[in-house]
Amino acid sequence: MTKIATLGGGSGHYSLLLGLKNYANKNPNSLREENISAIMPTSDNGGHTGLLLGQRGLEGEFLPPGDIRQCLAALANNDEAKKFFQYRIKKGENKGAVVGNIFLDAAYEQHESFEAAIDLFKKELDVRANVYPSTLKRTELAAILQKNKYEVKGEDEIVKQVILYNTPIERVFLNPKNVKANPKAIEAILNADKVVLAQGSLYTSLIPNLLVREIRTALKQTKADVIYVMNIVTQRGETDDFDVSRHLEVLEKYSGKKVIDKIMVNKSDVPSSLIQKYDGEGQKLVHNHSDDPRIIEADLITKTSPVIRHDPDKLAEVIMKL
Repeated sequence: MTKIATLGGGSGHYSLLLGLKNYANKNPNSLREENISAIMPTSDNGGHTGLLLGQRGLEGEFLPPGDIRQCLAALANNDEAKKFFQYRIKKGENKGAVVGNIFLDAAYEQHESFEAAIDLFKKELDVRANVYPSTLKRTELAAILQKNKYEVKGEDEIVKQVILYNTPIERVFLNPKNVKANPKAIEAILNADKVVLAQGSLYTSLIPNLLVREIRTALKQTKADVIYVMNIVTQRGETDDFDVSRHLEVLEKYSGKKVIDKIMVNKSDVPSSLIQKYDGEGQKLVHNHSDDPRIIEADLITKTSPVIRHDPDKLAEVIMKL
């Protein structure tokens, strides 16, 4: 029975986990939900998550709920509960707040443990998979920009400053630098048959997991196939003008060489109307000019979507065949 650990954040990680959960439901003899482990960073500080972090002040054990909630929602089997907890309030003093974030905030306050809050949320959503924050202490992502070696703190602020100063990111790091990994996340990586590095924001969703030293060590030690899902389009403020090789170069700067075994790249055509739309927003297709033998090209996109996205079910099918 295959065991899979995934690392990522945001909507890319959500899509990957949704596909794996769907695959497990259809193919229980190949993959069981209990054998899926999602690992996400603890450095998110945007939107409603940032507001809750501000209210909690210096409580380092209160983790950013946004990415955790997204993973739990992707893995949910209770669709009604999922719809409710993903609801964003539209009126009143809680306008803009996501119900699931409020639930995790309240559960943490009641139990004084974010792990207990996650377990309670899992029961409400009927989640059978595992959800592990990469650390059990809150972290802050910081970046040094190439221009003037300017230091920026916070995921949201990094992207804003890159665009404002029109300068690439030179490097990123976590505060505190020596933060300990979640032991359950390490165990999941070491026991996995496949470890999947999810598509999504390279610097602010995926790499923050790799900035935890014990996570990097586990990726080097695991006997699992480590699979990287390449983004389909660039992201303004993070990967402007990146091709496949440049994505990989940056990722391996943090993961280390000889860690990634396979690289999944979309090969199917994208409608020209969508390409033009994304060009107008400063995003371009990630082109593959590499002959790296680790690259596996496949049809990975959603054909009927008004946006360019990985198809969750196609993604899971290819991963399970590798």
